Amino acid sequence: MQPVLYLIACAAGPTQYIDAGVRAAQAAGWDTCLVLTPSGARWWGSSA
Repeated sequence: MQPVLYLIACAAGPTQYIDAGVRAAQAAGWDTCLVLTPSGARWWGSSA
């Protein structure tokens, strides 16, 4: 069974880099779940 990591991000500067955290956790063997607030989703989406 894999460990599970829940990442929750809001409209803060580091949110635009949350994909790097997800990839790093997955590479380390974590099953990763990401929750973005509506503001965080807009913030992250604008950097794509």
